[in-house]
Amino acid sequence: MIMKIAACLAALLIATSVFGEGEQPQNSHFAAEVRYHFRDRPSDGSDEGGVSAPAHESEALPAAVHKRGTAQNSSEIRGQVKHLPFLFVISITEKSSNEKTSFDVKLLDKNGKEAAGFPKHITGKTMDADDGISVEISVDDRWRSQIARDLLSKDSFLTYISLVVRRSDEEK
Repeated sequence: MIMKIAACLAALLIATSVFGEGEQPQNSHFAAEVRYHFRDRPSDGSDEGGVSAPAHESEALPAAVHKRGTAQNSSEIRGQVKHLPFLFVISITEKSSNEKTSFDVKLLDKNGKEAAGFPKHITGKTMDADDGISVEISVDDRWRSQIARDLLSKDSFLTYISLVVRRSDEEK
């Protein structure tokens, strides 16, 4: 019986040394969301007063996964949102928490092709916990109409869509 326990412990130690403790995914201190920016028209149909102040609706992407590297720390956010036909792949690299961060942003369609204007590489930016880094996302008129119909009120119109990457709330 003691020999079986010893063999199990030895196997566990070998597995830990081969695969390493740092290989398990951990939540990172980054978050990302898609923001749908819009304005409202006056509901009475008049043009007096123009449009409302800018506003936005948000959809969060899945949590970032921290990947341990040798000289740099990197994280990845990978996922989709309900109202856009893209897979978001965001790679974030920083040498230390005090240094500027670099981002690689890819938007892939259902066939794995990159969306127009992507990939984007952003480097040398200091990460802000509130506003973060913003990247505009272009969509065709068909998607703009569908988003406006599904997400906004009848008197609202979509002005633009952005991807925002920022430090998560735990890091503020």
